[in-house]
Amino acid sequence: TYHSVDRCSGNTLIEYYCYNDQKTPKSETKTCENGCIDGACVSSVCGNGKKEAGEECDDGNTANDDDCSSTCKLEICGDNIIQTKEECDDGNQINTDNCLDSCKSAKCGDKFVQQNVEECDDENSINNDSCTNQCKLPICGDNIKQINEECDDGNQIIGDGCSLTCSKELDTDKDSIFDPVDNCPTFYNPDQEIVWITPTGGTASASSYYTAYFHSLHYGEATDISGNLPKYVFDTYIEDGWWSRNIKDSTPQIPAWLEYDFGKGNEKVIKGYSILTYEQETPLDFNEGMNPKSWTFEGFNNNWLGLDTVSDGNLTMMTDKEINVKKYTKMFYFNNDVAYQKYRIMITSSENELSTRISEMKFLVCE
Repeated sequence: TYHSVDRCSGNTLIEYYCYNDQKTPKSETKTCENGCIDGACVSSVCGNGKKEAGEECDDGNTANDDDCSSTCKLEICGDNIIQTKEECDDGNQINTDNCLDSCKSAKCGDKFVQQNVEECDDENSINNDSCTNQCKLPICGDNIKQINEECDDGNQIIGDGCSLTCSKELDTDKDSIFDPVDNCPTFYNPDQEIVWITPTGGTASASSYYTAYFHSLHYGEATDISGNLPKYVFDTYIEDGWWSRNIKDSTPQIPAWLEYDFGKGNEKVIKGYSILTYEQETPLDFNEGMNPKSWTFEGFNNNWLGLDTVSDGNLTMMTDKEINVKKYTKMFYFNNDVAYQKYRIMITSSENELSTRISEMKFLVCE
């Protein structure tokens, strides 16, 4: 019968065939790089300081992060092991993910457009070229003035000095929206005349308003509600106005609406409106945090139609020398050629999300 026996001859492994106890050397032999002991080649040992078969390196230890890994492989960018000198290592050579093929973290300005993160990347710090310093494509309204833009104020508001197409609106009266000939907004018919009106002769109403109960509770003025009725938004006295909160009901009064009805037959074409709020600091902070933030301005003949939508009103605080008083105001403009009987502001959010307050409103008419 046949069987085989492996024997070492120095570093050479020889397999012998045995037939009836007669040894016959096999024609094939194998050289053992690490030596041959007891009829077997000695396996390479990572970490013994000798580069052996199957090893790319061997620095005499089993530590990573020293150019030779614990498995005796050369540590390189792309091996999915983050070394001290690497910012990242995702095991690939793709430059459009969050780790470059140089094992640097992807960032704006590295010339590679990161997928689903960047719109462009031109590898420079020039903000008004074809790719901004935030790696966004330039657009009107991004608050970065491009070479082909006259202005860019970072918003989409008409009548603030910079138009929706990033061209300057004429500035003759510090409001940057008036035509120098007839004092009408330049984005309307230049032959019209602008008129800011405080409406009279109509009726003001609101979804809810401040009641006498609150005065009675804190000040003992059981019948005094004169400072918070809707009609006082449409006068010239800024220290009164409309407050949406009904103190008898603790439910937040947002959304809330304020309406003015010119009356049948007295319809008006309104092209803009101004809002002014007045905060006077009190021991109970009644007035603070009630500025409207988001709203729609609507007109009504047979049904309500939206004329202007504001998602963040961001009223501007006015400089005032009065102690413990803050005033906020802003003008808003829209294109409208229809005469409506009623107008209202439908407020959907305020600073404190509980109630809102407006001290004065005026309407803009071009005639």
